[in-house]
Amino acid sequence: MAEECVQIKTGNFSSLVKGLLIGGLVGAGVALLSAPRTGMETREMIRDKSMEIKDRAMETAEEARRRAEDVTRKGVDRASELKERGQVLVSDQKNRLDSIVEGIREGARTYTELNSSEEMRPEGDRTEIPSTGEENRRELDDQGMSV
Repeated sequence: MAEECVQIKTGNFSSLVKGLLIGGLVGAGVALLSAPRTGMETREMIRDKSMEIKDRAMETAEEARRRAEDVTRKGVDRASELKERGQVLVSDQKNRLDSIVEGIREGARTYTELNSSEEMRPEGDRTEIPSTGEENRRELDDQGMSV
C-alpha cells in the first residue's frame, strides 16, 4: 500500500495534468449538452468555448515557441563563448610551446658554437663534449626541429 502511494507521488506529473485537462473538457462538453438550453444557445456556447480553447492553445504554443527560442539563443551564445575560450587557450599554449622550442633551438646553437670553437681553445682548457654539432643538428632534424 505504501509503495503504491510513493508511485503515485513520483508518477509523471505531465500525464496527470493532461488527464485533468482532458477530463475537464469532456465534463464541460457533457454539461453543455445536458444543460436545459435551446439547441441554438448550446451551439453558440460550444462555439464560444471552442474559440476560447483555441485561443488558449495558440497562446500556449506561442509561449512554448518563445521559450524554445530563448533556450536556443542561450545555447548558441554559450557555445560561442566556449569556442572563444578554447581558441584563447590554444593560442596561449601555442605561444608557450613556441617559446620553449625557440629556447631549445638557441641552446642547440650555443652548444654547436661551443663544440665548433673548441678546436681554437688551448689544450688544457678543452672540455670533452660527447657529440659533434652535426650530430646535434641531425638529432634535432629527426625530431622535427631545425637549427
